[in-house]
Amino acid sequence: MHQKILIIQTAWLGDNILTLPLVSNAAQIGEVHILTIPRWADVYKNNPDVASIITYDKHGSERGFLKIRQKAALLRKMNFDIALLAQRWWRSAALAKMAKIPIRIGFDTAPAKFLYTHTVRYDKDLNEAERLLNLLRPLHFEPKITIPKLYPSNADIDRAQEILMKEGWSGERIIVLAPESAWRTKRYPHFIEVAKMIVDEGFQVLFIGADKKTEAQIKKGLQSDYNMFFMFGENLLVAASAIGISDVMISNDSGAGHIASAVKVPVLSIFGPTVPEQGFAPLGEKNRIVQVENLSCRPCSAHGTEKCSLGHHKCMTEIEPEKVAEIAINMAEEQY
Repeated sequence: MHQKILIIQTAWLGDNILTLPLVSNAAQIGEVHILTIPRWADVYKNNPDVASIITYDKHGSERGFLKIRQKAALLRKMNFDIALLAQRWWRSAALAKMAKIPIRIGFDTAPAKFLYTHTVRYDKDLNEAERLLNLLRPLHFEPKITIPKLYPSNADIDRAQEILMKEGWSGERIIVLAPESAWRTKRYPHFIEVAKMIVDEGFQVLFIGADKKTEAQIKKGLQSDYNMFFMFGENLLVAASAIGISDVMISNDSGAGHIASAVKVPVLSIFGPTVPEQGFAPLGEKNRIVQVENLSCRPCSAHGTEKCSLGHHKCMTEIEPEKVAEIAINMAEEQY
């Protein structure tokens, strides 16, 4: 029986990319539609398993309960059979309920789980992608974990190559550095030192991110003759295309690492206030993690914070840049 399935995922970039295995599995039993915020719509763009992308600007033009009712009315007209609630928040549950979607499946730890028709256990021991796959089990379907995959267009790939060539790239091997994170304590403070070490070993470095202010700060911090490349403020699939050219990415515990994983580039993830056991590390057999082991204050929160509550930030400052550079270079060499 052909069913219309709505997956609601309005959380962070990494959460959306880790939802892609759920998308590919759900497509085996029905027609998959995605509800996400406008900023992350490109995660699902060009994906052959996605029938449509519905954007919901919950932090902007569609904020507030009246807008929830309006969005629910739109969803109701689309006659969905099943809603998979990837995000454990009341807004998602309310949308699905008000849209009168007959089957609504979410996690048993959600605050509005009483609005669901079925719940599954939120297994803290699993990667988030595997946790999300469990949403399909009430449908009597046995899901299989897959690596997330993004689908840049030819235009995205051409744009990325054009930017790199303007930066001076002529085919050198690249290691990408992604220094940004939404949370200040998750930002590794020694990216510039790592970049210099990588260049000294004969690789080219591409700094990548969303905020032009970060680019300006890095350029100011370099204050040297090192020639490095920069790509900030491009759309997600252009950035993914540039990352796809590289040998390795070095990233904080942030969405950038998940982008690399979704274009088959090994990721060296730097974990500070968070830990991989929380379930949000990028998927991939060749990925590596660097962190301070046996630090009693880790993890200090689910997402990181703006300021270290103990005032020392040892979870990041004690990770030596020499170690980060060495691991990344070794990972790059393993590609050949």
